[in-house]
Amino acid sequence: MKENVLRKNWIDAAKAVAMFIVVLNHSELRIPGVNFWGGMFFVPAFFLLSGYTYHPGNGSYKEYVKKKAKRLLIPYLTANLFLFLFFFIKMILTHNLASDFVVRSLLGILYGRNQIFVSSDYHSNLMINLNAPTWFLPALFVALIMLEGFYRLCKGNEKKVVLIVVVYALFATGYHYFVPVLLPWCLDIMPFFLLMMLAGNLLKKIDFFNENDEKIILEISPKIRRAVIELLFIICIVSGLFNGSYNLSLSDTGKSVTLMCTAAISSSILLMVIMNLLDKKAEKICSILAKLGKHTLTTLCYHYFILVMVMMVLGFLDNYLMNWIMQYPDWVLQMVFVIEKLVEIVVSIAACVLLDGIKENISCGK
Repeated sequence: MKENVLRKNWIDAAKAVAMFIVVLNHSELRIPGVNFWGGMFFVPAFFLLSGYTYHPGNGSYKEYVKKKAKRLLIPYLTANLFLFLFFFIKMILTHNLASDFVVRSLLGILYGRNQIFVSSDYHSNLMINLNAPTWFLPALFVALIMLEGFYRLCKGNEKKVVLIVVVYALFATGYHYFVPVLLPWCLDIMPFFLLMMLAGNLLKKIDFFNENDEKIILEISPKIRRAVIELLFIICIVSGLFNGSYNLSLSDTGKSVTLMCTAAISSSILLMVIMNLLDKKAEKICSILAKLGKHTLTTLCYHYFILVMVMMVLGFLDNYLMNWIMQYPDWVLQMVFVIEKLVEIVVSIAACVLLDGIKENISCGK
């Protein structure tokens, strides 16, 4: 099946929800329940969705790698180059250029991680140009080309691919618990991403959402499907509560790697189920979310930079309004804070959508 056939509105809508949670977390706004439970899926969902839309390349493996590099690495390098130059010029103009700025910045871009060691402080961070969220792009690139490579190596044998990934995951689990070094491009947690992609691919193969016109390996009845969804809900709640929050960019998997994978996969599937249902019951709302989801790549690259810029502008205004604001009760101050944060989120996402639209128009003009 061609990739454009698989591009459903609910898939982009799911990306939009995950993208919103990313921006929400970076805005430092805490909404009870949303940050915690959204944190279960906002990164894993992208890997499950990539697995769901994955199909083997038709040409050579080299061509496949080039295609994914153009899709993911070019935006990664472009965004990081822009952010590096912006802060480099800013520091020169303000006479505040740190001696290690260039080395740390370039190492962070090449390493694709914000730090090298698990336990680290701000002074040893590598992605210091508000580019830390871009770690996701090289990680997704590696996951895709590894999955494609495994399928080609195993000549499409699903069981062999799963076995390779499981063995890789066992080694990675040992590494995670005994070695405090984060590997470049998330190679230390890559098998967990691959497991998520395989889970997404399995959903397509069993036609879990009843929209696949390819030959399926297992047909499930609506009754079994409902039972599976209910079970996934229970698994998500239990594993999420026991494991707690996690941060995969820093290889922080919470209390357990197994519980992390369980919570990540179950919560991501539930997100997909909800968005699929929304597409059927409220198509217009799903379409609006889908339009936002189509700009996910640009948003992931630039939202943090724009978010901080908007925070600075609003913070500047707050200084002038502080005496007037402080005369109101605490609940009013809290409301003002929440409104400010929501404005920051909306403006950041809107700016990224606008930027992506400009890029598309320039590309079409060429």
